[in-house]
Amino acid sequence: MAIRTRVWLAVVVLSALILLVDYVAPPLVEFSTAFVLPVLVTAWYLGRGPATLLALLLPFLQFLVTVVVREQPGVTTAVASGDFVIRTAVLLLAVFAVTRVQAQQRRIRHLEKLLSICSICKKIHTADGHWEALESYISSHSDTMFSHGLCDDCLRTHYPQFARPDDDESPGPET
Repeated sequence: MAIRTRVWLAVVVLSALILLVDYVAPPLVEFSTAFVLPVLVTAWYLGRGPATLLALLLPFLQFLVTVVVREQPGVTTAVASGDFVIRTAVLLLAVFAVTRVQAQQRRIRHLEKLLSICSICKKIHTADGHWEALESYISSHSDTMFSHGLCDDCLRTHYPQFARPDDDESPGPET
């Protein structure tokens, strides 16, 4: 059985168990905070779309159980719908947080991999087979921007007329 199918099966079973426990529990005891578990698992393994769907579906099912099936005395539709909105917002926020963390992890993994770099011009060999300047490669794969300057060694080597005499670290003639 494929991993996606197993994850879906686990999420459906876990969600059904939470709804069942919430249904058989006394009216003032709720297990809706446990809905975050199947939503987080779905977000992590199946992505933002399925997790968003589940984050909308679970509070709605609980709302239906509370208002329609249980017909709890003292629980008005307005209170139940307010709880529904809050639960849905919290679950959607959890989906956003998990998918944001995953996106950051993908970016880090991409930047941590071994890069092929030209030993002379320092261009990066990209996955599509092209050679790209080091600065543009790093800028396009991260939020890094570059500012150019000259180190003291290059200034002395390539532009000695602009180097200050006190910048010269080469040993002078021995006397």
